[in-house]
Amino acid sequence: MGLFGIAEIISDKTDNNIRVDKESLRFRKLFPTWKEWGICLPHIGRGTVLGFLVGMLPGAGATIAAFLSYGMAKNVSKRGDQFGTGVLEGVAAPESANNAASMGAMVPMLTLGVPGSGSTAIMMGALMMLGLVLICLQL
Repeated sequence: MGLFGIAEIISDKTDNNIRVDKESLRFRKLFPTWKEWGICLPHIGRGTVLGFLVGMLPGAGATIAAFLSYGMAKNVSKRGDQFGTGVLEGVAAPESANNAASMGAMVPMLTLGVPGSGSTAIMMGALMMLGLVLICLQL
């Protein structure tokens, strides 16, 4: 991977036609406005609930939750035809589902002793090494 990066750096250094426009970037421009929050908040809520529920299924990971949330947001949104061009709700819904699925994967691990994802399997192994054995595993 490093070779591709080095080749790109050398290519950029040898190309003298590149002009960089220095535009002042304000810290406030990095965050969404209140209007954008209002547009995205319902999609974030739906994506979070869907992601958590999908994350609770052992084996179904964050990727599946993100794809399902993207499809649901595309069907529900008024601007569904613009999805795929960087529309905020098209980004916010899958990302919230992705993050919520990670927490949903903790539920089967802590209740049933079945890791819901690879990261929870590692976490379960670490808990076992510390001496915490789930009751379901002792049966």
